[in-house]
Amino acid sequence: MIKGILHPEDAVRATAVGADGIIVSNHGGRQLDLAPSPLEVLPAIREAVGPDQTLMIDSGVRRGTDMLVARCLGAQFAFVGRATLARRAAGEKPPAPRAALALTKSKTYRSAADAPETLRAYKADFDNFRAWCEAHGFQPLPAEPETVGAYLAAPGLGYALPTLRRRVAAIARARRMAKQPLDTRHPAIRENLRGIARTHGEPPRRSAALATEDIKRLIATCGTDLAGLRDRALLLLGFAGALRRSDLIGLDLAHLRPTPLGMRLLVARSKTDKAGEGVGIGIVRGSTRSLRRG
Repeated sequence: MIKGILHPEDAVRATAVGADGIIVSNHGGRQLDLAPSPLEVLPAIREAVGPDQTLMIDSGVRRGTDMLVARCLGAQFAFVGRATLARRAAGEKPPAPRAALALTKSKTYRSAADAPETLRAYKADFDNFRAWCEAHGFQPLPAEPETVGAYLAAPGLGYALPTLRRRVAAIARARRMAKQPLDTRHPAIRENLRGIARTHGEPPRRSAALATEDIKRLIATCGTDLAGLRDRALLLLGFAGALRRSDLIGLDLAHLRPTPLGMRLLVARSKTDKAGEGVGIGIVRGSTRSLRRG
C-alpha cells in the first residue's frame, strides 16, 4: 500500500510499479492553503487507475455520510480512526446495543430513500457536471450557484428542461452529502432555468401510444409454449391496464383477483407511489380468446 497520493499521475505511477493499493490522503496538508481535499481528487484518481485498483481514502472522514460520499466517488474503504479516538478522549461512551441498532437502521432507511435507478441517474448527472467544471476551470465541490448557472446556460439549447432540472437536483444532492448545501432557489440557478424555459421551451415530446393493431402484431409473435403464453399475458395485461414495465415486473399471482367482469389487479408499488400504498385497477374481460394454445 502507498499513502499520500493526491494526483492521478502519481496514482498511475504507483500502480505501474506494483502497488497493491492506494490511500488518497493529504497527510495533514489540509492545514496548508494549496493542499487539495482528498474528496476533490478522488474521482479523477479512480478514473486514472481504473476499477481494479484498490483505492482507499484517509483525512477528513468523520461520520457515516462521509464514508458514503467517498464510496460514491470511487473509494472502497475509508479510515475513520481519528473520529473514534476523539470521542474516546472526550469521555464519550459508545451507544448501547439498541441505540446502535437504531442508528444502523436509520442509515439503511436513508440509503433506501431513492431508487437505485435514481441514484444511477444522479451519479451520471454529477459526473457530467464535474467533467464540465474540470474542462472550464471551475470547482465542482463546493460549486457556487453562479457556477451551476453557467453550467446550465452552456447546454441550455441542447437539453430538455426536465434534464437540466434533474441535473440541478443531482448537484444539490452531492452538495448535501458533502455537507455543503446548495440554494437551488438562488437567482443564478432559478432565473437561469426560467430564462431557458422562456427562450427554448417547447412542449414535451411524447412517445406514440400502441394501438390495438400493434398489440395484435406483437401477440402474433408469441409462441404456443408456456413462455409464449406468459409473454402474451403480460402484453395483454400491460395494454389493458396501461401499466409501466416496472409495474409488470412487480406483479405477483396474489395481486390478481377474478371478478364477474374480468379481474381486479393490485399494483403494489409504482413509479408514482413511493410509499407503497398500492392502487387497484379493474381489467375488463376481452371478447377474443388471445391466450389459447395454438
